[in-house]
Amino acid sequence: MPQEPVAEAYKIIQEYLKKIEPVVYGTYFSDILYDLVIPCATYFYYQNREYTKTDYFSYLKRYLESEFENTRIFSLFNRNRILVQSYDALLPEDVRKDMERELLGDVHSSSIKIKCGDYIVYRNTLNYALFLNNLSKTLPEFSCFIPKFHKIDGWIYRNFISLQKDKVSLKEYYYELGRFIAFILFLRALDINSENVIALTYPIAFDLEIILSPEYADFKYDIKATGLLSGQTLDNNSAVLGGMYVVYNYLKPVLFLAKDESPRIKWKTPSMRKFYNLPVSHKSDHPFKYIEQILKGYNNGFKYLTEQINSVKEIVRSTDFNVRIFVRPTRFYKFLTSEYSYPQTFLKTASADFFAKRLAASPLLEPGKIHKKTLVKYEVEELNKLSIPFFYSNVHSKEIFAADGTVVGLMSTSPAVVWKNFADQSPEFFNKQGKTIYSLLESNYKKYNRKKVPHGENTYFIKE
Repeated sequence: MPQEPVAEAYKIIQEYLKKIEPVVYGTYFSDILYDLVIPCATYFYYQNREYTKTDYFSYLKRYLESEFENTRIFSLFNRNRILVQSYDALLPEDVRKDMERELLGDVHSSSIKIKCGDYIVYRNTLNYALFLNNLSKTLPEFSCFIPKFHKIDGWIYRNFISLQKDKVSLKEYYYELGRFIAFILFLRALDINSENVIALTYPIAFDLEIILSPEYADFKYDIKATGLLSGQTLDNNSAVLGGMYVVYNYLKPVLFLAKDESPRIKWKTPSMRKFYNLPVSHKSDHPFKYIEQILKGYNNGFKYLTEQINSVKEIVRSTDFNVRIFVRPTRFYKFLTSEYSYPQTFLKTASADFFAKRLAASPLLEPGKIHKKTLVKYEVEELNKLSIPFFYSNVHSKEIFAADGTVVGLMSTSPAVVWKNFADQSPEFFNKQGKTIYSLLESNYKKYNRKKVPHGENTYFIKE
């Protein structure tokens, strides 16, 4: 029997995929199929008493070839394949010629990010790249924190960011981190967590879709809301501390074999994903050891930015672009699709009914007044093809749109006006956040355990 059950399961799934899917898209389809199939195959392995007749991996192969395609779960997977294939057919010719193109990140019906050579290519649905390009010219000292765009047209060609290989000066890096924090707060950006930041000689947020964020009923905008910094030790996914402590998977069915070689699934397991948000260095110091550099960079950064407020106001006023709006956390949508993949769930109810019931009963983040029936109808349509629902607003408008153009809500104030009012009060806000940076890092450092365990490729986590 194989020593690594997950690897063996992936091998069988990839062999199956070769028969039904001509374009691989990196590990995208094999990851989805693994997450859907393993709970099903393991459940039916015992329900059908297959464990008395054959080993698990032989059964998994047979299940894929003869039973899986008759399930509701396969219908979800197949609708996702059709969505991706339809999007792929619209890609620019130079991208379609690249047979090694990869699908990265979440799938949305409106836009899917494809890695092609040195670029990330995706449909220009938000046009925020134009704003960021204008911002780079106005704030050249902060342009290093902004992704670079090779081409902005109907399709965006964003430069792929290569990983930092050489060791960096931690004092210089953490000074730049302070400036980066000031810049992210200045933009009222959200979703700037460890998965969306890469540490070079400075940090860079490679996906700034959620900027000029509106007012939310459920939380106030501050450094914790951005995803930049969290004081917790367990499951800390923040951009500053993510990867320094144990982070668990809760949605990945990790297959292992018991002593009698029968299959088991663990749902909560330490994540082994690679963290690239921490600086590459000879040592792994807690950021609080560099709090002087962080706060110096932060204070210099916000001082410069507040001096440029009028110039940035003009860019916001004169640029027509859209910003992404959060109505529910992305993680919640992923949890729902994971929950539906349990045989105990999908055998009892159709996916549309399950999603509709759960969505109707779940709270919203409330960026405005939401038309819940319209919202849920759209969300169900997207989840039924394993697509993450996507919402946006024009920066000068109050309407909240779903990706298909449906109006699902109305904000009291446009993102541009919210940001203008925020910018006018920024000195008080920035002073308060500077104190929060110090207190969060100080309290976290007191919990810091120096016993490290290799985690991912070039970072470490700490045992709880």
